[in-house]
Amino acid sequence: MDVSKIVFLGDSHIQGVGAEWPKLYGSLVATPQEFRKNMWLSYLRNTNDTPEEIYKKFNDITSKMDFNFASHPDVHNLRDKYSWPSLVADHFKKKVVNHGFGAYNLQQIAGKLLVDSPTFEDSLVILGVPNIKHVLTFHNPVGSQQFQNITIPTVAVNIILIKEFVERRGGRFIYFHTEDYPKDFYDSKHNPYLYHLTNVRLFDRPFFSYLPDHFHTKKQDGIHFNLEGQKFLAHTFVKEFKKTLIFSVLSS
Repeated sequence: MDVSKIVFLGDSHIQGVGAEWPKLYGSLVATPQEFRKNMWLSYLRNTNDTPEEIYKKFNDITSKMDFNFASHPDVHNLRDKYSWPSLVADHFKKKVVNHGFGAYNLQQIAGKLLVDSPTFEDSLVILGVPNIKHVLTFHNPVGSQQFQNITIPTVAVNIILIKEFVERRGGRFIYFHTEDYPKDFYDSKHNPYLYHLTNVRLFDRPFFSYLPDHFHTKKQDGIHFNLEGQKFLAHTFVKEFKKTLIFSVLSS
């Protein structure tokens, strides 16, 4: 690729949350018994709890520990080194810039870009589109008693806004869907802006669907993948990216 940097945009999955586990255990003291590495791994392997229930239990335990899981430098250092975007950039021998954060939807990602106003010269910018169910949008036309679901065009417009922002600041833009892949989004009957997204989409399925079913046990908090999961995501991204026409164009 004729760029020097790969820039990732997206939510906490793109940020690399979870990559600090299990190495972060080496930084912890007075770990509760049920959260010790072997005990917690056994729980993840054998529980019938939902991801939401696991996430709640994880937060209940860690919130009582004398360790700042949000800002401790060991957390950030491990994510910087082992998040799947960092591993992807390492594979291509490029510098990585990760703008992922705890975004809930595309509006928050676009808003942060507009506020921070970064530049993207000599960069390939990759957007991970969060789950579209997080941005359900309805419109009530004047004079109508019915609400119209405008989620799909709203998502499309936000992707286009981010794309134009990136390209006007010197970057090359591509995107993919992380957790879901709404088929109606790629039907021009439902998405009037589909033409503007031609040739910048990676993959024809959600990225996480490439993971084997048993990888749900690699989610330390029930939501985010641990180091083993991050390595597999990086390997899968590189493998599938190299199959795309986009990669061949970038490599030419």
